Parts: sequence; structure tokens; C-alpha cells
Amino acid sequence: MLANRSVSFVVPFVVTFALMTPCLVAFPDAAAKAGPVCSSPQSDWQKSHLKAKGFTEVIFFASWCQSCVSHLQAATDKSLLVAVYDTRAAAEKALAHIFRKNSPPPPCVFDANHQLGKEFQVDSLPAKFPL
Repeated sequence: MLANRSVSFVVPFVVTFALMTPCLVAFPDAAAKAGPVCSSPQSDWQKSHLKAKGFTEVIFFASWCQSCVSHLQAATDKSLLVAVYDTRAAAEKALAHIFRKNSPPPPCVFDANHQLGKEFQVDSLPAKFPL
């Protein structure tokens, strides 16, 4: 009976770790040079003001989101990248890895307070909105 309890605890842990392992290794340490920096959103960075700033699209992403990579790779200098549900360091590390050949990467905002996420009603990732 005790063996069954330990197995029922270990199996979900092993399955969770196995599922997370590709995410943990997806973005190895970037080169030693300084990578992209995700700034904090400014108070006027609302949907209605972003087009006036010259952005053509907004891409919401997280470093752990494997599906976000293709959206990020297709980003242009007119894209605004928004890191959500993540840490600033992890988002910057992911961007440094993805854009290691492109210079400079598109502008990035770290949406810690979900200001832009609420504005665009983001409920899943990746999320891409044309302006």
C-alpha cells in the first residue's frame, strides 16, 4: 500500500519534469554580449497610442512558450514584443537567443503589471495583434 502511494507521488513529478525539460533547455545561455532589454511599459502605451508610435503589430510571449518562437522570429522592427507571465531575465535571455543573429532586436516591453495584457485581453500565448 505504501509503495502505491510513493509511485502515485513520483509518477506525476517525473511526467511534469519530462514535459518541462524541453522548455528548460530551449534557450541556452546566450552569448556574453549584452542582449535585448525589455523596458517597462510607459503610461501612454495603450492600444490606441501604439499605432501612432509606428508599431504595426504587438506580439505577446513568454520564455517558456515554445509556440511563441515562430511568432518572435517573424517579428520586424515595427513589432512591439511584450513579455508576459514571465520574469524579465528569462524573457531577455530568450530574446537574446532568438535574435542572436539579428541586430538590433525589435523593441520589447516587460508587462509585469499586465497593463498591456489587459488592454489587449490576452488569455493565451502566443498572442499576436495587428494594429
